Amino acid sequence: MDNDNLTSNIILKMEKLYEKISNLNNENVNNKNKQSDNMIYFISIKQDFFYNFQGLFKELTNFIDELQKPNNNLTTSVDDIDASPASIATKKIVNLDKNDSYLLNDENCIQLIQWIGKEVVFERIFKATKDGFSSHNFHSKCDKQGSTIVVVQNDASSLIGGYSILDWDGSVNDDYDYKEDISLQCFLFNLTINKNYKMKSKSYAISNSNVNGPKFGGGHDFGLRDGCDKNENTYTNLGFTYGIDINNSSKEEFYGKLNFLVLDYEVYKVIELSIN
Repeated sequence: MDNDNLTSNIILKMEKLYEKISNLNNENVNNKNKQSDNMIYFISIKQDFFYNFQGLFKELTNFIDELQKPNNNLTTSVDDIDASPASIATKKIVNLDKNDSYLLNDENCIQLIQWIGKEVVFERIFKATKDGFSSHNFHSKCDKQGSTIVVVQNDASSLIGGYSILDWDGSVNDDYDYKEDISLQCFLFNLTINKNYKMKSKSYAISNSNVNGPKFGGGHDFGLRDGCDKNENTYTNLGFTYGIDINNSSKEEFYGKLNFLVLDYEVYKVIELSIN
């Protein structure tokens, strides 16, 4: 390919990329005007546009790198780039491994962001089926990470878990070392039925122990014990710290039964984004 044709080809592809980015931005503005009373929607749209732009820019960078190689055999067309929001999973989960499976999908992430009430993204730092189900494995990966989301897939196909703004700490040797959350931001959730359970008081938000995994509440309302994939000693006893709604929903609503087996669980670091 001679220099003139090469330059024309690059310009054409850049123009197409610019057109796609412009279309994304116009779509976001239109949606934003329709949802002017929903700040959380603004936050989601802003993240969508940023990560779509990031994906398109990466494609352009790869294209230019390929052109710089001698005797390149470039076959990628900009028309093959899928810039739809659903196609770019990284817009809610950063450092995502596309060859791996995740318990959270994009819909789950949007719901969690709404409950958290801040502009955040998630980074997975622990997956039990890869890192192990022991309490040691959990604490080695998740201690001192700040705000986290714990997501559990149980043997009743329910997706449940908890959000904590407090550090996990495996150096504690006491099963009843509780931390309080004076801001009352911690909560439990069931993503299968899209319901969250807020704190009733600041005490007993989480408890730390080097012989257990993550535990929420003073009941304990929700906790994962060592070897929770093999022993039905993991449990939920919702209602002590995290409230049951005014209709007095049964404790089984959160999970389905008191004791259960864990098929997999993941922990995500919650990263707050600044709004410019």
